[in-house]
Amino acid sequence: MPFTLLLTENWQISLNSTGIAGLLYLAIGCSWLAYWLWNKGLNSVDANISGVLVALEPLFGILFAVSLLGETLSFSAALGITIIMLATLGSTLLPKLLKNRYNMPPKFWIYHHCEKN
Repeated sequence: MPFTLLLTENWQISLNSTGIAGLLYLAIGCSWLAYWLWNKGLNSVDANISGVLVALEPLFGILFAVSLLGETLSFSAALGITIIMLATLGSTLLPKLLKNRYNMPPKFWIYHHCEKN
C-alpha cells in the first residue's frame, strides 16, 4: 500500500459500503485467507511436493491470466513456462530413472558414481 500511494495520482477510496467492502475483500480474502490456506496446504504435504507446487505457482498464474483474463502469451512467458516444466519434470522423473537404473536411491548413486571416478 505505501508503494501504491507513492506511484498513483488522485488515489481515493470511497468511504461508502462498496469501497469498504472492496477493501475488506482485498485485505481478508485475497491477502490473509489466501496465504493462510496456502500455508496450511503446504504444511500438510511433503517438502518435495510443496517445492514442486511453489515452482509451479508462476506457471498457473500465467495460464489463468491467459485463459480467464484474455492476456496474450508472450515469447518470454512461453519460454518461462517451458523452463519451469522441464525443471519440474527433471526434478520428479530423474530420481526415479536413476533409482531404476542402478537399483539404489539417487543420493547413494551420486556418492557411488563419484567414488568410481
